[in-house]
Amino acid sequence: MKKKDNTLAIEKGLIVNEDKTIYNKVLYIYKLTLIKIIDSIVDFNDIDKKIENSNLYFGPSKTLQASPKNKNINSKYFAFLNPLFIEKLSIEDINILKNKELIDNETINIVLKTLKDIITKDGVSKVCYNPPMPKHFVDNGTLVLQFVYGKNTKKITGDDFFTNDKAQKEFIEEMTNYIKTKIKNKLNIDTHIFVDKMF
Repeated sequence: MKKKDNTLAIEKGLIVNEDKTIYNKVLYIYKLTLIKIIDSIVDFNDIDKKIENSNLYFGPSKTLQASPKNKNINSKYFAFLNPLFIEKLSIEDINILKNKELIDNETINIVLKTLKDIITKDGVSKVCYNPPMPKHFVDNGTLVLQFVYGKNTKKITGDDFFTNDKAQKEFIEEMTNYIKTKIKNKLNIDTHIFVDKMF
C-alpha cells in the first residue's frame, strides 16, 4: 500500500506539526465505537460457543491470539481488517470525537452516518488485503472481517480427517453467511469474511 497522504488530516487538525495525538485519539474512539456496533449486531461470544460446541474440533489460532488484531472483536476467532479513513470525517465530527473518552449515543450516531464513507478508499474500485494475491482483492466500501482457526483440538487421521475437514468448511460457510446477512440487514453494507487456517 502506498504511503498515506496526510494532507486532509493536516487540513482538518488531526495532525498538527507531525503530532498525530489527535488523529490517534479520533481513530481509537471511532474504531472502538464501530466494534461495539458490530458486536451488538453479531453476538461473537455466542458464535465462539457454537464453534466450540460444534464437535468439529476447531482450535483457536495462536497466531491470531498473539496479534493486535485479536483486540478488535470480542472473539477468539474473528478480527476486523478495514483501514479507517477518518480524515474524511467533518471537522464538526472530529471535534466531537476528539473530546470523547467513552462510547455514547453521539459517537454511535457519527459512526452509523459516516461508516460507508470512512471504509471507502478514494479513487479505487477494489482494495487489496495482505498478502497481495487475486483472492485478497475486495470491493471498495466493503466491511472486511477475518475468521482464523488453528490446529484441530483432537488428532484425527485418514477418512475421519477428511470428513471433519468437509464438515468444518460447511460450518464456516453457514456461519459466515449468517454474519454477512446480519450486518447487511442492520447497516446496509456488504461484508467480506476472509477464512484462514493459521497455527
